[in-house]
Amino acid sequence: MLTRHEQWEAKLHHSIEVHKAKPFAWGEHDCALSVCNHVQAMTGIDLAAACRGQYQSEDAALAAMGRIRRDATTLEHVVEQLAAQHGIPEIKPLHAQRGDVVLLDNPSPSTGLNRQALGIVHLNGRHVVVTGP
Repeated sequence: MLTRHEQWEAKLHHSIEVHKAKPFAWGEHDCALSVCNHVQAMTGIDLAAACRGQYQSEDAALAAMGRIRRDATTLEHVVEQLAAQHGIPEIKPLHAQRGDVVLLDNPSPSTGLNRQALGIVHLNGRHVVVTGP
């Protein structure tokens, strides 16, 4: 079970500030690694340890997801696996609070394909911080 540090709000704020100006880059600063960086700041646990530094493209990211969960074909599958491993309960979207991880639908403006993205509820409780457009 993940437990947040006593000063998790300050740690999350610092993590968001450090990462907010970084451009999107697969395997360096994508939505999954960004969220995992924020979770690590709040808890000390690196949820991305199994795939950090192992991919630099979208296709390689999909392969890395398969190493976390053998039947993974979506980001949601990986999130489910990591949540189960770490005792993180699923919550309803309208109950998400500051520092909670959220899985978003992310339709591509150019192709119309729906993809998924991870974000984290900002400390203001009204916005979700995501990496990329």
